[in-house]
Amino acid sequence: MNPYVIPGLYTSLDMIENAAIRFYGADPYQKTRQLKPLFIRYIVFRFGFFMYKKTSVELGLRYRQDHATVLNGMRKISWRYKTNQSFRNEIDSICQSVGITINEVKRIMN
Repeated sequence: MNPYVIPGLYTSLDMIENAAIRFYGADPYQKTRQLKPLFIRYIVFRFGFFMYKKTSVELGLRYRQDHATVLNGMRKISWRYKTNQSFRNEIDSICQSVGITINEVKRIMN
């Protein structure tokens, strides 16, 4: 969960983030180029932008990234979802764990 939010406030985007953290076992708030924390951030970027109508600036502030990094991350996660079957299965299982249907995931990722 985002350490910079007010305690007690919990959004659906936090649920997606927490599901991804549990799945990958990584901290998305650490500064690293390892793939697992990046995937968590990119998943939050993509779903936050398309499902929860957050701006790229708002999403970037969550992880101290600029809007260009958010847009690049959304593009990369979408491409990987389209081209990598095992990654697609990972994203589908993360989203199903928080109650997002496969059709909704496909709509957001395309």
